[in-house]
Amino acid sequence: MSQNDFILKLLNITDTNIKIIDCIEQNHRFEVRAQLTYAPCNCPNCGFNMIKYGFKFTKHFLLSLNGKAVRLNLKRQRFFCNNCHTTTLSHSPQLLIGKNVTVALNNSIIQLAKDSLTIKEISKIVGVSATTVSRSLYDNIIFRQSARVLPVNLCFDEFRSTGSDMSFICCDADNDHKLVGLLPNRLNKSIIDFFLNHYSKQERQLVRTVTLDLNAQYQTIVHRLFPNAEIIVDRFHIIQLVSRALDKSRLLATSGLNHFSREYKVLKSEWKIFHIQESSLNAVDSKYYRGLNEYTTQQNIVDLGLNQNDNFKDSYETYQSVLEAIRNNDIDALGEAITHYKRNGSPMDIAMSTLKKNLKYVLNSGKYSYSNGPLEGINRKIKALKRGCFGFKNQMHLFMRIQLIRA
Repeated sequence: MSQNDFILKLLNITDTNIKIIDCIEQNHRFEVRAQLTYAPCNCPNCGFNMIKYGFKFTKHFLLSLNGKAVRLNLKRQRFFCNNCHTTTLSHSPQLLIGKNVTVALNNSIIQLAKDSLTIKEISKIVGVSATTVSRSLYDNIIFRQSARVLPVNLCFDEFRSTGSDMSFICCDADNDHKLVGLLPNRLNKSIIDFFLNHYSKQERQLVRTVTLDLNAQYQTIVHRLFPNAEIIVDRFHIIQLVSRALDKSRLLATSGLNHFSREYKVLKSEWKIFHIQESSLNAVDSKYYRGLNEYTTQQNIVDLGLNQNDNFKDSYETYQSVLEAIRNNDIDALGEAITHYKRNGSPMDIAMSTLKKNLKYVLNSGKYSYSNGPLEGINRKIKALKRGCFGFKNQMHLFMRIQLIRA
């Protein structure tokens, strides 16, 4: 194998019509001079044979080599048609028509963008400017707002996109978790128009389940869009609702206590122990707790905190009953805990009334195995993307990057 062939292989150039002329290093980058020529072809305009008609010099960006930028100065053959006087330029599968970015470099930019890297980080890696990366990335991506086929099990949620705007997101609840829709806002009209315009009535009638949080906004439109679908309230959001109510009751229980007392320290610093499932509390092994400044067991901490306030004790017992019913997938116990709850003036009243109002959808969380877990995972990736890129001003650019990381 000749030296030129080694250089071509090193630069990932597979076109045999490209011949290396010279390779020099200047201005902290590599300059590769090459020639692209082949036998004349038929005229694309009239079909007559063409003749060689000199050369034209073009510059192209290649993938960086050993941390240094690589530029390809290509001497490209021109062709001329004597019949219609059309001139064309020789082309290679390695090049993008009308662009100075090669196919390999463009693919590398897209692959790095899938890893949630910023535009500047990608530009440093591939050895081109941030403007070139941005142009190459966003000009070559076709944003697909909807999936071709509507899945039978869906997940609904929203996320913060640009500034304070909230956007709607929907995905497949089954194994592949593909994106179904990305909307710039979460208005009912926008969601309804999206599904009515992209999917027929027959497709929407096949949808069996829609998993969502306790946002009543989505519940009002699900049955209109999907008449045969069952609404499932996500199990995580049920636990989150009663968990936040428990924390509010705990903070109310600290009012009036001496800040140096053991009871206040338990309720204030060891709050995580009150969220542990009661059957998992350790009542045997003592452990040193820095907030309490003594050795004790988890069960002693819970007992000490519950003895200070009856409302907090009732809230704790309600939280534990809901938590145990959901973890054991016991629909009857969950329904009994919600329907038999007695109001006591604590923050848990609002949480339980919300669950009681949505009792049918809450019980569906035990009947079906679907959850909003896939969509929460996508939202976490979106947050990581925004944090790494220091936010987005252009909402469409954000949607394109979301589509890439889910590709």
